[in-house]
Amino acid sequence: MQGVSNPGRTGTNANLGYTATAQCIARILREFREIQRTPSPHWCANPLQIEEPYEWHFTLRGPQDSHFEGGLYHGRIVLPKNYPFAPPNLVMLTQNGRFEVGKKVCLSASSYHPELWQPAWGIRTLLDALCAFFPTPAGGALHSLDRPEKVRRQLALESVNWLCPTCGKSNKELVEAACAAPTSALPDLPEPLRQQAQLRTDQESQAAPLQAADESGSRVESSRRGGTAVAAVQQRQQERSVDAAFVSSAGNAESTRPPRTSAPREDPPRHRRRPQRGHRTLMAQLLQTPFTRGEFIVAAADLVLLLLVLASVVLLADLFVNPPKVTMYGSSGAGGKL
Repeated sequence: MQGVSNPGRTGTNANLGYTATAQCIARILREFREIQRTPSPHWCANPLQIEEPYEWHFTLRGPQDSHFEGGLYHGRIVLPKNYPFAPPNLVMLTQNGRFEVGKKVCLSASSYHPELWQPAWGIRTLLDALCAFFPTPAGGALHSLDRPEKVRRQLALESVNWLCPTCGKSNKELVEAACAAPTSALPDLPEPLRQQAQLRTDQESQAAPLQAADESGSRVESSRRGGTAVAAVQQRQQERSVDAAFVSSAGNAESTRPPRTSAPREDPPRHRRRPQRGHRTLMAQLLQTPFTRGEFIVAAADLVLLLLVLASVVLLADLFVNPPKVTMYGSSGAGGKL
């Protein structure tokens, strides 16, 4: 029957929604207590509000033996309402040279790949994956950067005293208060994430020798070109010195010669002026394929001129072969009758 509500079903849905939200919050708080009991040496994290623990802030140590060593990088995690059945969003807030600031980080454990997310993973898994993927090459991933080593190390130095306006503390203060002692070993990851991080590292190790070979070849080529240029300059200097010596000797010889009597000067024979090298005949302009707009205009004008000339020749030939007949009207004959 239409228009009749079902209060029992509505109440059931409300209870289910409340239960799901309570379970989500309970799961998040359980992870928070676990992080407090066993702090990570690579990062620290905490929710902004215990009552609504869906937004977290974290500070991550730059991995040792990398371009980011010594850096402290701040970021934000936003958990969905149906966590842990959907992956969280991850955003970097500190300039780092690896990920864009203010954009969602593309990781296998983030919201960019929900098909790879597993409910057994958590905030610790997400931050461990970020720490492991930090020193890997960008590889064209979305919102990833491949800044030079010099830029990354400078950003690492500047990131230590970066102050989060929401937390009200610097990265250094946050790490000293909540992180464990630093270590050079990267965190343990689940097998799918570990394989992807290892694949990225292998790609970087394979690309490094090729890049070094390219740089070496470029240096050899530049040195070879530089040597060739130096040799050419030296050769030109030698030629100039020889020319100067020749001119000097010729001047001395000219000064020792007796003066010559002036003979009547004869005009040089006049030669027919040759056309300039850039000049082209009409047929050459018509036969050559035009490439630019100016050449198209010139070719069209030449074609119209050629057609006019041909039409004039045909008309003159027709007049010459078939001259027009002129009829003379006189006073005699039929025309003279009144």
